[in-house]
Amino acid sequence: MLLRKKFPLLLPMLAALCFASACSKSSSNDTNNTPPPDTGTEQEPEQDYSNCLLSEVNYGSQLNSPFHSYPFTLAYDSLKRVSQLSGAGEFNVYNYETGKIIKTTYINSIALINMVARYVYTLDNNGRIVSNTTASYNRPASIDAYTRQDKTMYEYNSDGYLIGEKIFAYGSDLMQERKFTYQAGNLVQRENIHYALLYTPGVKIGADTITYTYDNAPLFPEAVYLHEVTDVKTGKPNKNNVTAIQLKMFDGTGGIRDYYRSIQYTYAVRGKRLDKVTMAASTVKGISINDTISFKYKCD
Repeated sequence: MLLRKKFPLLLPMLAALCFASACSKSSSNDTNNTPPPDTGTEQEPEQDYSNCLLSEVNYGSQLNSPFHSYPFTLAYDSLKRVSQLSGAGEFNVYNYETGKIIKTTYINSIALINMVARYVYTLDNNGRIVSNTTASYNRPASIDAYTRQDKTMYEYNSDGYLIGEKIFAYGSDLMQERKFTYQAGNLVQRENIHYALLYTPGVKIGADTITYTYDNAPLFPEAVYLHEVTDVKTGKPNKNNVTAIQLKMFDGTGGIRDYYRSIQYTYAVRGKRLDKVTMAASTVKGISINDTISFKYKCD
């Protein structure tokens, strides 16, 4: 499930075009046969963040950034599970029960009257999400006073990868279907199928096709905050890191909106963890966006 501000196209998601030569990955562990210059003083060893918890994600530009644009902080419970994700006046609170994860979103402060959404995820015996309900609110007097409640169903393959989602408006009317294709342990294509809802429910009206390119390095867990912004786990994660996303989109607005066409990511590592990511994106109307997303960690 996603943070409040998402990629304008998808309320679903994504986009990007990248040739292999255009995507790069920098790392503090890169091989370099040239010794550092002798400064006469001993350099302090780089801190190892490998066992630290991600505490902050900061976006350099808050204008026109895809998927998400405001910095946020993370808090954890005693089991090191995310208990709160907060930023720009939005508070997402996570509670864990047997067979369930409950995410509640508030605006301005954590108070019932400020609740705007409540997600209830149901888990199977393997800890995978099999369904969730999404309730929307407008200054409610109780958690039962929602204005609308949608439902999402999840499907996995025998390897544990998420291969399908169906989203039902009001819990019964098919609104969108998502199909996922994997190769070598990575999601390589996603299709968002849109259905008519207001006039001819259940009738397909178009689809977005999204393709992904990867590097050969092990996945950085914090990289989920770069594009899909999936804050609740669904199925097995990718094996590697996305370097590029390309989108062929369905535009139900008649071409009015300026959606993303391509996004490229370049990774930098520090202390064995993701330090920052440079993002270069372009829209269908030719606008270029460059941003830097940085990460901070809290160590015991």
